[in-house]
Amino acid sequence: MKKINIRLIAVVLPIVIVLIIVCLGTSANIVVNLYEDNIVSDSELCALKMESWASGIIKELEVYKRSVEETFDDNDNEAIEKYIKTAYGIHDAYPVGLYIGDDSGVYIDGSNWVPPDDYVITDRPWYVEGKNSAQFVFGEPYTDAMLNETCVSVSARLERDDNITRVMAADVYLDYAESLVDGLKSDDQNSDSKMEFAMLITGDNLVIVNSGNDNECVDLSQSDIAIADSVEKIIKNKKFGLSEVKDKDGNSQYVCVNKIDSTGWFLVTSVSKMTVIMPMIKVFGIMVAFSALCVILLTNILRRFSRDIVKLDEKASTDKLTHILNRSGFEKAVLENLKENDGVGLFVLTDLDNFKSINDNLGHPEGDKVLEDFGKLVDDYFNRKNDIVGRLGGDEFAVYIGRDMSKEDEQNMLDTFLEHFNDSIGKRYKEYKLSVSMGAVDITGEDNFDALYEKADKALYFVKQNGKNGVHINI
Repeated sequence: MKKINIRLIAVVLPIVIVLIIVCLGTSANIVVNLYEDNIVSDSELCALKMESWASGIIKELEVYKRSVEETFDDNDNEAIEKYIKTAYGIHDAYPVGLYIGDDSGVYIDGSNWVPPDDYVITDRPWYVEGKNSAQFVFGEPYTDAMLNETCVSVSARLERDDNITRVMAADVYLDYAESLVDGLKSDDQNSDSKMEFAMLITGDNLVIVNSGNDNECVDLSQSDIAIADSVEKIIKNKKFGLSEVKDKDGNSQYVCVNKIDSTGWFLVTSVSKMTVIMPMIKVFGIMVAFSALCVILLTNILRRFSRDIVKLDEKASTDKLTHILNRSGFEKAVLENLKENDGVGLFVLTDLDNFKSINDNLGHPEGDKVLEDFGKLVDDYFNRKNDIVGRLGGDEFAVYIGRDMSKEDEQNMLDTFLEHFNDSIGKRYKEYKLSVSMGAVDITGEDNFDALYEKADKALYFVKQNGKNGVHINI
């Protein structure tokens, strides 16, 4: 029996050892791949948020630009100044509002800032950057003279009928961008997916946000960043995504680079390879036991199925035609936001007036296209943080705005949306009198979804009974 046991051990032990080695090797690759996936996903998510932030700013500024171009006479500077003053203090990203300058020396400022005598408009970076572009472009950062904070000018040429070159601009402050970048960095050594540092770099290799220290607006090549040379090469060669590079001390670093298209900036995140390996070493001690093999297998299974579950949940909550939330998904999102925002915001119901005439005269495929275009218009317009849009059914859509606004701002926002609709979709179907009615209600801490819907529906009914194509806020 003893000999048999020895033989059994001689046979089984090598197998067990091989299995453990294979298990450790396999698990090592899994851990590294998971960490790399986390680095990429966190970086991409941050880049998407920043892209959404930047494109949202551009869309807002385009509204002001078109209004100045289409509404005011070329020399009516007093009326233009009065109009751009309406932007002062209402936008978080550019709180000091708008300003306009031209090559004849005329300067209009919505914040009442008066430039010094030696202020040459045509020499200012915002003017130089915007005069050759009909679309708003993000310029180079500088220190704002009013608030003494780092900001970026966003400017564009005004399209006018005379020979004067006018540029509209706004100073965009980087608070939101800084919060996103700082959010990628973690001081928690047990965090598995946070970066050791992250930064924003302009197209000219200027570091404008750096979570690693307080130095901003520093040229990358002159900074003390250990992987500066490698980052410069990555950006120059447009090798976006995840890369493994060496820092100045020869240590391996994971670097992920994402381009922010609306701004021309690059989001760079970095973590040392040793930071990736250390958690894996801790896992090895646990995995010596055979039970760890089951844990790894279950982790893989759960990881795969969790993604499928998330996809199924997203699919179940999304309207197939418009690709925004359906009724159940919208209601769920609103209920969650009501708990977080404690009764702050606006609930809006919209209904397409005379939509039946589109289906009756042009057919249901054309009607579906109207719904799809309207869903995109709603989603593009109400795209700030805590805004939720959904299609409740048919041609009925809803918007939840989870932020505090004045009554005037609420009315202006909804009126502007109606103008966007009438200038785009409404204009295409003018002969069928296609328009939008909107009923809205301010949210209180005692409201639930059904109560909000009922109040907004009454406000919508009021608009329908009074000529349609309008807005009514039931306070």
